[in-house]
Amino acid sequence: MDKFLIKKAKVAEQRPPTQSVESDGSESDTAGEKKDPKRKFRKEWLTQFNWLKEQNGSAYCTACEKSMVNHVAKLKRHTEQSSHVQNLIKKKGQVKLDSFLKEQNDTLEKQIRNAEFSLVMFIIAHNLPFILMDYLPNLLAVCCPDSKIAQSLRCGRTKSTQLAEILGNEAMKRIVSDLRTCKFSLIVDETTDVSTTKCLVLVVRYFDKLSNTIRDRFLSLVELTKSDSEAIYQTIKSFFETHSVPLSNLIGLATDGANTMAGELNGLKTKLKNDTNIFYIKCTCHSLHLCSSYASKQLPAKIEKLSRLVNINSRACQHQQLKLSTAELVNINSNTSQPQHQQLRLSTSTAEFVNIDN
Repeated sequence: MDKFLIKKAKVAEQRPPTQSVESDGSESDTAGEKKDPKRKFRKEWLTQFNWLKEQNGSAYCTACEKSMVNHVAKLKRHTEQSSHVQNLIKKKGQVKLDSFLKEQNDTLEKQIRNAEFSLVMFIIAHNLPFILMDYLPNLLAVCCPDSKIAQSLRCGRTKSTQLAEILGNEAMKRIVSDLRTCKFSLIVDETTDVSTTKCLVLVVRYFDKLSNTIRDRFLSLVELTKSDSEAIYQTIKSFFETHSVPLSNLIGLATDGANTMAGELNGLKTKLKNDTNIFYIKCTCHSLHLCSSYASKQLPAKIEKLSRLVNINSRACQHQQLKLSTAELVNINSNTSQPQHQQLRLSTSTAEFVNIDN
C-alpha cells in the first residue's frame, strides 16, 4: 500500500503545473483557467487600444509594461483598471529621448540653414564678392567658439552662388504673382558686362496690397541677342508671356532718351503703345546729363582742361602746371574760334595759386 502511495505521489510531481489567468488578463501561475494556445493577436486591436502593441505574437501593454492574453474581453477589462489608468497618465507626461533629441537636431539644423541664408543675403545686399564665403564662416567659427551654429556653418562660394540663385528665383516668383493681379510700371535699360554680353535690366514699380506701399523691385536681367528696338520689344513681351503676366497690366514705361527706346517711329515706346495704353517718361538723370553735356560745349576748352587739373580733394595737383594753365586762361588768344568770355576776377583759390612764390 505504501509503495502504491509513493508511486502516485511521483506521478503527481511529474505533472506540469497549470497556468491560470489573473482577473486583469495578465499571465500568472495560480490554478484556474488554462491558457488557450489557439488565440492569435489581431492587428485591429492596435487601433482600438492605443496603449497596446504586439510583442512576440502576444499583446503587450506599453503603460503597465507587461504581457497580456490575446482576448478582447480581457483587454477591455484591463483598460478599466485604476492602475492601468494611472500608468497611462504617467506615460503621456513623459517625453521619449529619441523624439527629444530629434527635435533638438531639427531646431539646430534650421538655425544653421537660416544663418547660411543670412550670410548670403549680406553678401548680396552689400555687393560683395562670393569668394568671401570661403573665409567668412571660418572667421565666425574662430570668433564664436562657444556657438554650435557658428561651428557648423558649411557654406563656401559655390554653395553661396547656388543659394543666391534659389533666393533670386523665389523672389521673382513672388513679384510675378503680384504683377498678375495689379497694375505696374516698367523701368528698362540696356547694359553690356565685361564679357561684352548685352543684357536688359527690368525693374518694376507697383502697389503692394499687403503693406499698402509702393515698391520698386528688381525683376530680372535678361540676355539680349541684339540691342535694337525690335529685339528688346520681343524680349520683354516673351518674358511676360512666359510668366503669365498680362501685358495690359503695364501702365507706365521709363527709359533713357536713346532712339532705340524713345524713338517716335520705331522705338520701344511706340511698339509697346500699340499693345497697351502706357504713360511714357524719360529718365530725368539722363536728360540732365544731356543738358549739361550740350551746355559744356559752349564753354572754352581751356576750362575743361583746368577743371581736370584742379582737384581739391586730392594732393596730386601740380603747382607749375596749374600756374601755366591759369595764365593761358587769362590771356586767351583772340584768334581762337571759340567764343570768349570776360573773366571779371580770379577766384580766391586761383589767385593764391597764381601768386605763389611771387
